[in-house]
Amino acid sequence: MKRIKVLLIAGLIMALLITGCGLSGNKSDNAGNNNVEDNKEQDNGDNNDESDNSAEKGSEEIYAAFLNGEKSAIAGDNVNGLTKDKEYTIDDMSASFNIEAEWYVVINKLDKIQYGIIDAGNDGEPELAVKFVYTNEDKTDFAEVMVILKNYSGTIKALLRTDTYYRTASTILTNGIVTYGGSNSAFEHSMEYRAIDKDGNVNYVCGIDSVYGLSKCIIPAGYFSTMLSGSDYPTVPELCVDSGDNGYIMQMIRTEPYDYANYTDEDFYEYGKKSLYYIFSDNQGEVFYEADSDYADYYKNKEIHVVPVADAPTFLEGIFAKYGLDASSAQAPEVAWKDLEY
Repeated sequence: MKRIKVLLIAGLIMALLITGCGLSGNKSDNAGNNNVEDNKEQDNGDNNDESDNSAEKGSEEIYAAFLNGEKSAIAGDNVNGLTKDKEYTIDDMSASFNIEAEWYVVINKLDKIQYGIIDAGNDGEPELAVKFVYTNEDKTDFAEVMVILKNYSGTIKALLRTDTYYRTASTILTNGIVTYGGSNSAFEHSMEYRAIDKDGNVNYVCGIDSVYGLSKCIIPAGYFSTMLSGSDYPTVPELCVDSGDNGYIMQMIRTEPYDYANYTDEDFYEYGKKSLYYIFSDNQGEVFYEADSDYADYYKNKEIHVVPVADAPTFLEGIFAKYGLDASSAQAPEVAWKDLEY
């Protein structure tokens, strides 16, 4: 693997600090599946196997050594494809990550590795982002696996993994926010936000499932437990037919992560009472509405939380503020990727 000059890493760090000093957001918690869960506590760990005084080196040297294959990183909690507390070189990581795709899709050839610097928590201490790009035999399909690593006094820890493939896409922003989302249908889109704080904790901020073009302010079937909706409740296709420019948007906001693949209807009902909130707006997202009058009382009686019109414009801002983020944090620049020669 060709050596990465420390000066290049240092230059990336300086560029980030200069351009990022105005970025808002000091954070304090994981896309079809992002394969990462909440990581509320990070073990900084002790680097007992290093004999080169790496704890005294700057992060730029530590990260350059990892990119050069001279230093290993240990896996943190819930980094899919890696075993917690096991050490991995950059080559080990590239061989360990796998792509969860359809059974007939084989995307296992490493096409390139890229890297970049972020400043999670805007504390001036950089983190390293690495992107592994995989392809198939004839290079007609690609997938990306991205991982964020942090230097703890000479010990590098892998904090989070996130993937991009097919109809889903993930981005890493320079302030430590990680987005993951994609299209669920012609009318539906999902997005999740996670934020890494200055200590390396991975915070789940929220998930937003949006339905566009509703003809009425009704929550479609599938967006709350079937214990409540039943088989004759309106579906997305039924509610989104011929709505035209006069349609509505529904946003279902998840304030805690949830494993949809393994929920029961009862679980989902209980989860919804605590962690699901619904907002209705016009197609421009500028004017907000209450639930349709035929359904409003039903939602209230079943503890389905439709956010009042007065609270809707700032509801998401309040969620982000819990993690030291403001309205502009999710618009921070994406990490600037550079190719790693190997």
